[in-house]
Amino acid sequence: MKSIQSFSFSLHKDPRGYLFSPFEASELEGITPYHFHVYTIEPECMRGNHRHSGRNEYILSFRGKALLATFDPAAGKIIESHIFEYEEPSCAIVPATVNHCLYNCGKEPFVGASFSDSRGDIATDTFRSDISPQHLKNLISKNNNV
Repeated sequence: MKSIQSFSFSLHKDPRGYLFSPFEASELEGITPYHFHVYTIEPECMRGNHRHSGRNEYILSFRGKALLATFDPAAGKIIESHIFEYEEPSCAIVPATVNHCLYNCGKEPFVGASFSDSRGDIATDTFRSDISPQHLKNLISKNNNV
């Protein structure tokens, strides 16, 4: 069952680089971003390893390479994965209740941002998974050849 939805942004490119307006994308029309945060992930490091009970999470990729994985902690297996590549910024949407993590499988820092589509209370609707970060890294490496 596919849970991750993804899309690329419309870009304006010139010799200086690219420019885009993420909140003008039709896929984000009508979404009010809550808990917006920008972050980096160093190579071979991971963020996430959690789920949200009542809100979808939107993950924006700006630079670097990372693998977004959804997983079943009880079965100890990866359900689905999505690779963010450096070439163009993109967005992936992880539905509420789906365990997920973001792993930098590149050679440089990954730069991203995340937000939710519902205010929610981070303290009461974010749940850490029971699977260890090292076990997740092993599963990701095994299942995705990274």
